[in-house]
Amino acid sequence: MRIVCIKLPKNTDAQAIAEIFYRATPQIRLRQAGNMPAPFDHTAIFLEISKCHNLYSESTFLKRTQVTLECIDIRAELAIADDISTALAMAIYPVVDKESLPVESLIYYSDPLGQYPDQHGLVVKAVSLLKSLRIHTLKDFLKIPSYEISPRFGSVILMAYQRILGLHDIPWTEFIPRHVVEEKHEFDLAYPPRDLEPIYFTLRPMLEKLYLRLRGRGQRVRQFKIVLQQEYETRKNQQSYEVPIIIQLPFVSVKTIFQITKEKLDAVVQRNPLEHAIVSVSVVVTEEAPYLTSQKDLFDQKKEETSESFFHLVSRLATKLGNEGAFFAQIKENYLPERNWFRVPEKSADTAQESFIPERPLRLLKEPMLIFIQNNRMVYNRLPYDITEWKNPEVLLSNWWEISGGERVYYTLNTTSGDNFWVFRNKDSYYLHGIFE
Repeated sequence: MRIVCIKLPKNTDAQAIAEIFYRATPQIRLRQAGNMPAPFDHTAIFLEISKCHNLYSESTFLKRTQVTLECIDIRAELAIADDISTALAMAIYPVVDKESLPVESLIYYSDPLGQYPDQHGLVVKAVSLLKSLRIHTLKDFLKIPSYEISPRFGSVILMAYQRILGLHDIPWTEFIPRHVVEEKHEFDLAYPPRDLEPIYFTLRPMLEKLYLRLRGRGQRVRQFKIVLQQEYETRKNQQSYEVPIIIQLPFVSVKTIFQITKEKLDAVVQRNPLEHAIVSVSVVVTEEAPYLTSQKDLFDQKKEETSESFFHLVSRLATKLGNEGAFFAQIKENYLPERNWFRVPEKSADTAQESFIPERPLRLLKEPMLIFIQNNRMVYNRLPYDITEWKNPEVLLSNWWEISGGERVYYTLNTTSGDNFWVFRNKDSYYLHGIFE
């Protein structure tokens, strides 16, 4: 068993950070500061990575962990050992091996998860007694016979003694991520921001952290909202200023998400200005979607940049227009063009079926429009168009059980004005169904 200890700053939310690494291992234990007295009150995360050796080496895992924490502006101490207690002690005391740890580390062997603060006083007294006997390291402590530990120092120190020898393991409980993914930052009440610029400096690492938390759970964000808590109630008796954001496409980077959020906040606040100073900002995820990774295309390096630009554009449109205003058309089995598609919020990754579909106009009318064509002249919107070419004939059949069913013969009509129309003939009439733009 190999345990990685991530010693975090005291005021860090260990649960939220642990969700980032849930993808690497489900074996996670937490130690949250607040129970133990100083200077032994620490916040830490413990990751069991024995099953990760086929993916990462220990040194690679530690480097990736360090880079991930730096992305969200968190400085942490990392250590790796064979058990939770040793990993925590080595993260606090930078030594090369277990026996070199100071005798004060018995506190972390007696209660590595910080669950029993009542034992702290007993361990401190025992450590003081050991130091008076010139026992300063665990190497010196292990020289004491085991049968003398309990009578002289108590059962708590005996438990620590057994954990040093690897005779008493700490059980792993199930780690359950939070149901609602949320990040919150509270500003200094003495100097609360009154515009958006200071908020943007805080918002970027919050979005990065939220993105990593969802990715660790195998998810990505589809919709979220920014909640600005104002210092006082407004005229509408609302202190919360909420702005919804829609991420319409997958694989959008945090940089793109931040740009979309910034544009939406600027636009909303410009229409409805803030009335008071902001005391806190929150990011709350309201809808998630599965996170699917794809391998990079080594032979087309601009493909990813092009896709990112396209995703950025569509997500901006969706945020501005809403789900109903920006959508994708997914093909379904139906011969009639006005019925062979349906709305989907995201673009399907499988586009193999699109190669079998002939060229279609970008603008498709909801219902075909009856038009008049005679002697290669078409009248549309009371304007005449002279037809120069009838091309790409295509025969489509409607459903056989419909009374109004029948055969349609579609043509692409080129005109002298440069306009191209998609027209079909049904029995003795012509109908305009689309316009090529």
